[in-house]
Amino acid sequence: MIQVSGIDELTARLKAYQKQVSDPKVKTRIMAAGGQVVKRKAATLAPKSRKDHKYYPKKGSPVTIFSGNLKKSMRVYRGREGDVYVGPHFMRRVTGDIGATAKTASGYYAAALFKSAAAFRRDIMEAAAAQASAKVFNAVEKAYARFHDQNAPK
Repeated sequence: MIQVSGIDELTARLKAYQKQVSDPKVKTRIMAAGGQVVKRKAATLAPKSRKDHKYYPKKGSPVTIFSGNLKKSMRVYRGREGDVYVGPHFMRRVTGDIGATAKTASGYYAAALFKSAAAFRRDIMEAAAAQASAKVFNAVEKAYARFHDQNAPK
């Protein structure tokens, strides 16, 4: 008869590892690597004007919207249950020129460029996700391997 010792300890470590991987914060951190790839691809697909534009708010002086603002406004958003979303960032309040840097960029008008939000999602976001799917998979796999190397059950 063969006696194997340590099975209970191994099972406990594997359960702890599974619990750690199923944590939404860890899932989000791993999936965000793929979101960065989609963000870069969406920024390349987003249209860029040849010149800067002016925005005339009801109060205050005119604001300049710099060329390439929509490309700079792309962000990766982390959801609560481990989900990752990619899309343009909307500024809630206009303070100064828009799109001079990535921090001041606002993609508020993204849907207006494509006549609807659904058209923007279809033409830019879904196209970016489809074109970058292999790179997304590789980035997520690499992030998971990095996590596994640091937290593997011993």
